[in-house]
Amino acid sequence: FFFLMIRRPPRSTQSRSSAASDVYKRQGINAEYRNSNMNFGNQWFRAFSQEASGGKGSSTQESKEEEKEIKPSLKRSKTTPTSKLKKITNSPIPEAKLVLGDGKFTKPVIKLASWNVNGLRAVLGRGDLQKYIKSSDPDVLCLNETKIDADKFRLGNLVKEFPAEYHHYWTFSLAKAGYSGVALLSKVPPITATFGLGINKHDQEGRSAILEFAGFYLVGVYVPNARDILLPRFDYRTKEWDPDFRALVCKLRQTKPVIVCGDLNVAHKEIDIYDPKGKEKSPCFTPEERAEFGKLLNEGFVDSYRELYPNRQQFTFWSARARLRPVNKGWRLDYFIVDRKLRENIVDAVSYTHLRAHETPEHLVCRLLLEKK
Repeated sequence: FFFLMIRRPPRSTQSRSSAASDVYKRQGINAEYRNSNMNFGNQWFRAFSQEASGGKGSSTQESKEEEKEIKPSLKRSKTTPTSKLKKITNSPIPEAKLVLGDGKFTKPVIKLASWNVNGLRAVLGRGDLQKYIKSSDPDVLCLNETKIDADKFRLGNLVKEFPAEYHHYWTFSLAKAGYSGVALLSKVPPITATFGLGINKHDQEGRSAILEFAGFYLVGVYVPNARDILLPRFDYRTKEWDPDFRALVCKLRQTKPVIVCGDLNVAHKEIDIYDPKGKEKSPCFTPEERAEFGKLLNEGFVDSYRELYPNRQQFTFWSARARLRPVNKGWRLDYFIVDRKLRENIVDAVSYTHLRAHETPEHLVCRLLLEKK
């Protein structure tokens, strides 16, 4: 018998960051450029900037920490330790410079709108978003589920797709490419702009942006979908995200009234779903998710649409994959939640589409008309 001895080659001494660079190069992406652009991705920062605070603010040491380069990871498991999460920086997007002002609206009635676009490039490519802005002319527009990365947003120069009168406040997902994302577009420069909840484990997916105006805070949010009650994501949604988001909103409310808008991924009452029977274990309609939504309302808020139309059934979402729009089997998942202090200022709250039924995306636009008093 002959034995063949094969010597195992020595382990590569290539560093993890070098390996990541090679992978990005094979994908046609310049890793160095990608790293530099991750810094203005999903930002957690308070826009108590040098302009707004007269030079006062964080210490030099904090500034140096915020300017640290963020290395993108190739994968992020569901159980990523908090210590390994990417740090959220406060670098603004160059093409969408954060403009701050006095936050004062001059119109007697303020028009706010929110839309889960389910992919920014898709609605821009079809002209849906441009058509809506031209026809409705909202003063502030919240976009959910933009599904675009910071680098692609920059390279595509997508700011030019919007009317020049809007100021831009975007946040992107760092956890996953082409995922989540929230933007607030406003004709009136806010007093401050804040991104995320200020808790790193929540701020990896670009799910919230907060603008402070003279009379209220506007919180644009895309709440995580629980997906399945048997998955860890369900507990994360109901036991971590919801309580922490509620705590943030309540803290803001101590200063001035708060308005929350966006896809909240919950049908609160039976009237908010086409057929509630047997749906108690379906994500977005579980008792736990509905109870968490109720806790938010109990903190001093009203569901603006249901407040005005308690018995009207109106859906904002239909599954496009299951083709449920033509048969009107939908859910009401998109909301304007308004501080009770502003209840008398509500002129109207509606969900509607500016497109024909066969052109309508999965989500309708939600609109809130708020009288300035």
